[in-house]
Amino acid sequence: MRTISSVVALSIASAASAQAPRELDLLLKPRMADTAMSHVGVRMVVRNVDVAARAPLLMMQMVAAGVNTAQYDASALTVTDAGGPVPLNETTEPKDPANNRYFRRWTAMRPVKGDLTVMYDGTPRRLPAGQWPGGPVMDMRAEDGGMNGRGGYFLVLPDDTVRHRIRVRWDLSGMPAGARGVWTHGEGDATKVLTPEKLAGSIFMAGPVKSYPAKADPTFNIYWLTQPSWNVAEVAPVIEKLYRYYGRLFEDTTHSMRVFMRRGGGRGGNGGSGAGGSFLMYSPSADQNPPPMNVPGLVAFLAHEVFHQFPEMFDDFDVGEPTYWWSEGMATYYSNLLAYRLGVKTLDQFLENWSGFLANYYADPNRLLSYKDITSGMFGGRIGLNLMYGKGHAFMMLLNARIREKSRGTRSLDDLAFPLIRAHRRGESYTRADFLAALDRELGPDGRALYEEFRAGGKLLDMPDNLIGPCFRRVAVTYRPFQLGFDAGPATSGDRRVIRNLVDESAAARAGVREGDEVVSTIELGALRADTSATLTLQLRRGEQPVTVTYTPRGGPLDGYRWVREPSVPESACKL
Repeated sequence: MRTISSVVALSIASAASAQAPRELDLLLKPRMADTAMSHVGVRMVVRNVDVAARAPLLMMQMVAAGVNTAQYDASALTVTDAGGPVPLNETTEPKDPANNRYFRRWTAMRPVKGDLTVMYDGTPRRLPAGQWPGGPVMDMRAEDGGMNGRGGYFLVLPDDTVRHRIRVRWDLSGMPAGARGVWTHGEGDATKVLTPEKLAGSIFMAGPVKSYPAKADPTFNIYWLTQPSWNVAEVAPVIEKLYRYYGRLFEDTTHSMRVFMRRGGGRGGNGGSGAGGSFLMYSPSADQNPPPMNVPGLVAFLAHEVFHQFPEMFDDFDVGEPTYWWSEGMATYYSNLLAYRLGVKTLDQFLENWSGFLANYYADPNRLLSYKDITSGMFGGRIGLNLMYGKGHAFMMLLNARIREKSRGTRSLDDLAFPLIRAHRRGESYTRADFLAALDRELGPDGRALYEEFRAGGKLLDMPDNLIGPCFRRVAVTYRPFQLGFDAGPATSGDRRVIRNLVDESAAARAGVREGDEVVSTIELGALRADTSATLTLQLRRGEQPVTVTYTPRGGPLDGYRWVREPSVPESACKL
């Protein structure tokens, strides 16, 4: 711990959670240097604070899903209360071994009273000239005369878990005429009652913002700074149709959704992250001349992310092991199924989507790990995110098949999941215990045993031939698992990308890649995963010497299954 005489502070006792929301004003002032945004001036005021000395005050997330935040120390902050500057103690938690998240926290060295004001400059992530690296969308970036990013990257927030009435205001006087400021919960000045954690997950965008629809809608909008390579007017109405269908299904038609698009790499592909009412995604831009966009794939991607806004992670997601299996399993399963039910997808497109997620499970060399081990190593490590998606999806498919079998076709996963999601949208209890109680009602002790088998790993899930119903049948296949041969995170993101944790006897090692090599070229992970015959050519720097290595990033064969169309059964009998 180091003692710093600066200015910071704020925290509210957890007993206040039953009281009216605290008042928090957040003023954001983007500032330009020539034609690019240099920083965002931040002024946070928390009203009527009364905090004891050495009580929790302020916090900042240090890393999010493997991405370092702005990581200010107290010297970057100017904080005052009714008594003037606030001296404080600063502590930084030990680094999370999974590189998912840990925090820097401040406590006051004297009581803090009155309105607490915290001011500092929020700085965007500094990127090498001309580079737009991918990775989890957890940072803030300057882009084409504006900015976009996640609040947790640049915001210092109250160190508490209670609700605040947060008023976000924009001062756009430092930007060119016509600039717009948008937040997850509204365009221009907007107010929302949230916890600090929810505010950290919010998305912000300002500058010469374009949108669908052109005039802000209270419930559904898509925003961007750089013109994407695909036709927004073609895709956006389909996603809006799905979103409003989800709202009717889960009895929450007033919930708002804002999709924010960020300039992606030259070849692009999609990727992003979302939280509570918004989503920030990469998209290749028109000026990069990328390959033509796979529009059905883009629709599937956006349908998945928009669906996330309804069945979020359980309220106790950070107690014990994370519940990605629920939030991601629900999204992969239902975004595809509901798009088919609504007529947005054909039966062939439906099968292709689910087959891809099942392949993520069967074709991964780590597929027998426990779910806890999978999630602990998925941010930038050797395991990767695809197995987390694939195994969660397989579990949902298996649950549906077991419920249909036990009820002789009269019930399905819908009867377990939809009441839970509707309760969540009403603000009612939404925890693992609620899921397990619903599972007990549907399957009895067999359901709990299936859940524990899924969590424990050690063997493949027992997926029956009729997993997807009478229209499809199971066939045995041999998969060639994707194996980059080293940790993806350090090799694909950051100002200096390097080879870490090289796998002995992997194709990469046999081809001549060495631990510690600097990666000069771009690694398009999405394209490599999708094409089992694709080769990867790496431009490396070893000391002062350039090195070129080419190999096929695949491991040894793995046995598994896929499901194919049964032509003798008409589509009308599919019972999906």
